[in-house]
Amino acid sequence: MSATTGCSRPEGPSLVAVDGQEEAQIPAGETHTESPPPPLPTPTPEKTFEELVAEIQSGNSGYAIVNPEIPYLQLFQTPKEGAVLREGLTNPGPFEGLRTVETTGRMTEDFIEIVVPVKPNGTTAWVLTRDVSLSESDVLIVIDLSDRKAILYEGENILREAPVAIGDKETPTPVVDAIVDALWVRSESDIYLAPLYGNRLFGLSQHSEVLESFGGRRPALAIHGTDEVEYIGTEISNGCIRMKPADIDFFAQYVTLGTRVSILP
Repeated sequence: MSATTGCSRPEGPSLVAVDGQEEAQIPAGETHTESPPPPLPTPTPEKTFEELVAEIQSGNSGYAIVNPEIPYLQLFQTPKEGAVLREGLTNPGPFEGLRTVETTGRMTEDFIEIVVPVKPNGTTAWVLTRDVSLSESDVLIVIDLSDRKAILYEGENILREAPVAIGDKETPTPVVDAIVDALWVRSESDIYLAPLYGNRLFGLSQHSEVLESFGGRRPALAIHGTDEVEYIGTEISNGCIRMKPADIDFFAQYVTLGTRVSILP
């Protein structure tokens, strides 16, 4: 596989899209009285990189693991028993591990809101609290696109910084928040991935924002190793983040399903 061939993560067991999330539209011919535009906001100084990271670290760090006896996670449009969506999430998935999903922090007595791993990024739905086990992670990976580096945090402590390759100008790595929802190790898995992916991969719950599919599958993002370390530090991929083998092996000592990942501009 050539250096410029894409590296959007291959998908495992099926992940189905969510229905019933259409945006409201004004009917044709309906008119509205225009209100005066609001005053422009007062400009505020840009946040520093350190302030952005501190804000991320103080935010929601929750995730949910689908209980092993649940083969299919039912999704709901609203936190009501009657608001069942026609589609849901398989379990296990996306690879061999139990389905792990990002939570938003919103919950009721019986429901919790999750970020559904489908396009568009940020799609949400509700699931029954009894179907999942809730947890939190104090490990955070920050991808700094400007400096093309990955930073591994445990709490507020930086454990390692590492150079990375990112998406090219046609298929850029998007600025998103995600969790690790799949773990793959070549020596331990029956799933074959091309040598371009290296020996280890952290699958992410978000997607390329310019690709509708990749290899016939959803264009899920990933952080992975590479057998072409000479391209580390460049814009080369279809959106994935590539790391040197030694660096991703170090990160793997701390990364679990549910680990948070923030990609910053």
